[in-house]
Amino acid sequence: MLETGFGPGIALTEFAKNHPAVNLYGIDDSEDILTMALNRLNKVCGLRQICLLHGEGSMIKNVQKMFDRVYSINNVTFWDDDPVYTLKHIRSQMKACGKSFVRFTRMRIELLTQRQKCLGDSWKLFFIIQDFSHIEIMIKQTEPNNTVCAAVVNQ
Repeated sequence: MLETGFGPGIALTEFAKNHPAVNLYGIDDSEDILTMALNRLNKVCGLRQICLLHGEGSMIKNVQKMFDRVYSINNVTFWDDDPVYTLKHIRSQMKACGKSFVRFTRMRIELLTQRQKCLGDSWKLFFIIQDFSHIEIMIKQTEPNNTVCAAVVNQ
């Protein structure tokens, strides 16, 4: 499993504790965040199945590993300058029928329902361009802002 933009490593740490047999990978472009995540992971004894990488999401193409699950939570706005380019490289590292989940939340501004739908439609197009299938875009009622989520399958 791969997390793009792992932040302080909270999700990876919790998943590793609950699923010790699963190998986990994370990539993030912030050295400060990488240090923070490593500090968090080092405090938890026995977590040996996590590999953290420093770099842009598209750099995952340099890893000799195929993933069956990829997720990204609240960080796609940091994906290089071209999210389609990043998706291309993430998809190239996914196993056939691998699944991906992306969640987007705008933290600074309240999005109107129409703008959320546009965001979802834009990402649906990005997924189509990269030949993902079974694309599902959802708008979840959350506080303080609604959340746009996408779930897709690698063909």
